[in-house]
Amino acid sequence: MYRDLTIGSLQRHILNLAIPAIGMMVFQSTFELIDIFWIGKIGHKAIAAVSASSFILWALLNLGGMVSFGQGALIARRIGEKRFGRARAVMRLSILLALLLSAAVMLVHTPLLPRIFSLMSRDTYVQRQGIAYTSQLMMGSFFLFLFMILGAAFNAIGNNRVFLYILAFSLALNMLLDPVLIFGWFGLPRFGVTGAAMATVISRILGCLVGYLVLQKGFPKGKKHSERLRLSFACRNTWQILRIGTPASLNGFLFSIIYIFLTHIIASFGTEPMAALGLVHKTESLTFFVFVGFSQAASAMVGQNLGAGQPQTARDSVKKSLKLANILVLLIGTGLFFFSPQLYGLFTDNPQVVAYSVLYMRLLFFVLVFHSLEVILGGALRGAGYTLPILFIYTPLTALRIPLAYWLGIGLGLGVLGIWLAIHVTTMLKGVIMLAWFAKRRWYEQRI
Repeated sequence: MYRDLTIGSLQRHILNLAIPAIGMMVFQSTFELIDIFWIGKIGHKAIAAVSASSFILWALLNLGGMVSFGQGALIARRIGEKRFGRARAVMRLSILLALLLSAAVMLVHTPLLPRIFSLMSRDTYVQRQGIAYTSQLMMGSFFLFLFMILGAAFNAIGNNRVFLYILAFSLALNMLLDPVLIFGWFGLPRFGVTGAAMATVISRILGCLVGYLVLQKGFPKGKKHSERLRLSFACRNTWQILRIGTPASLNGFLFSIIYIFLTHIIASFGTEPMAALGLVHKTESLTFFVFVGFSQAASAMVGQNLGAGQPQTARDSVKKSLKLANILVLLIGTGLFFFSPQLYGLFTDNPQVVAYSVLYMRLLFFVLVFHSLEVILGGALRGAGYTLPILFIYTPLTALRIPLAYWLGIGLGLGVLGIWLAIHVTTMLKGVIMLAWFAKRRWYEQRI
């Protein structure tokens, strides 16, 4: 199952990694749209509740990224060095760290949920349903984290195609459970919005079980003594995992916190733009996840090739990933630009929600290239184990969205259009600055 990414055609390796990763993202996006479809049957306020919850879930998953980002980079580097036993030990250590992290999340985050939701929405129904939905997900946070760790490990060993099948199994189960638990089919209680969260946790538990068993059989074998989780090894590699994973994770976490405040501004215009934000984030994933797919490919390629002492191949793989990703996204973006009214009409009959959603997606089309620079170059830096720029470049520009949205949306009276412009202008700035930084710095000399 292990694939050596240090020899052979760059384009073939990138596509072999990116296409399954894109497939995973498309499956995930399709599932989320179906999830919203069923939740939308309850009403547009239910969509708004899940939309608000999504930013907290985003923060939760980015906390898990402290482990998955760091362990993915370390495993890829050790695989490139052909130190397979060390790579396996890193994976085992990351599972232990995920367990500790999930315990901390449940202790710290759960009491804060009422205050967070009261900040994001004034609607008591949205607050109540959002808290119930998010609490259910937090109870299963270990399995959400473990699923991320397994996916990163499959990617690092150069074969995420198998994980694509595991994800497909998990999502198919989730889609089957959604209406059953939401509406109380087959004599079960009607759980409503909370049922959607329950379906997610159950499907992730079974997906983790299958993924772990498959990975144990397919992981490249190393020397037995190097696979033991010694205290010195655990301390040293815990530091490395957190050093690499924390900046990227903290950036994503702060991104989510920033969006909580941004959602507060959006909520001042009513529940319709909030529902629109939830819808556009689901459909925006059709382009975003393509970038993530090629970002994952670039991360694995960079990690293994730097481990093998081939920095030029690592740099070339990043350039090739950018080129291939933008060709594909141009086709998808064009379709979304012209057919977004019909698409959003499938999910809601509220004309205002549809209008806000269409406006967002048509503005997005003009910043897709800049978005690719942000996401794919970030993936390359994670593969190199050099993640501080992700925090110091991305986070301040994302935070800029709050005053900019307030100024454009409320100060200048542009309303929801001003908020959408604030989001897309800062995306463009991140892409431009990241490209300039990436071209000048010797990021490929980072040792881990």
